[in-house]
Amino acid sequence: MRIFVLGLPHTITSPRFSSCAFTMKVWNLCRMMKDRGHEVIHFGIETSHPAADENVAVASFEQWSRVYDHPGTNFFDTSADTPERQEFHRLFADNMRRALEERVGDHNVANALAAVEAGADLREGVAVRGVAV
Repeated sequence: MRIFVLGLPHTITSPRFSSCAFTMKVWNLCRMMKDRGHEVIHFGIETSHPAADENVAVASFEQWSRVYDHPGTNFFDTSADTPERQEFHRLFADNMRRALEERVGDHNVANALAAVEAGADLREGVAVRGVAV
């Protein structure tokens, strides 16, 4: 089965961000599904490196680092309350939509992303399985 795993706009999918529970949900889902023999395609920030057959960068590290950074020992700031972050989240979502459309087609992506556009939180570690969404 082909499994699409959507990364998060506020972190890079990497153990370096292990203090973010949502990022680790994405990291572990990729690893677990790959270990079970599934084809895993991860969509996230450039330099993410989960266990996946394909790691699709929907935003560059440079774009991400203009609005976010590793918080060190502080809490993650996941907010999108500045114009710069709002623009980055739009870019992230638009690029993710295009990347998904290239892989599964318009109709399926429209169904899969309808919840996100309706305000669903990307931090939920959403996984879209197969192409029948």
